[in-house]
Amino acid sequence: MQSDEDIGKVAQATPMAVGRALEMFLCSLVEKSVATANEEGSKKISVQVLNKTIQSDDQFDFVMEVCEKYMGNSNNNNSANSKQ
Repeated sequence: MQSDEDIGKVAQATPMAVGRALEMFLCSLVEKSVATANEEGSKKISVQVLNKTIQSDDQFDFVMEVCEKYMGNSNNNNSANSKQ
């Protein structure tokens, strides 16, 4: 069996590049969510505003599944709280 010492190692610049990409993604999501909230007359970015932003922009289509997962949990929690 062969072993390679380079397998599993990460280049020194990789964490910085991933961090910067994450920062740019979040900036874009927040900026577009602020615009969506302003259109709705809201001063806060709620889960519903994030969901609407993600659903309306093709750039965020890879996040839709995660958003649907948590929107389902959020809706269940809200209905459970209102019954108490």
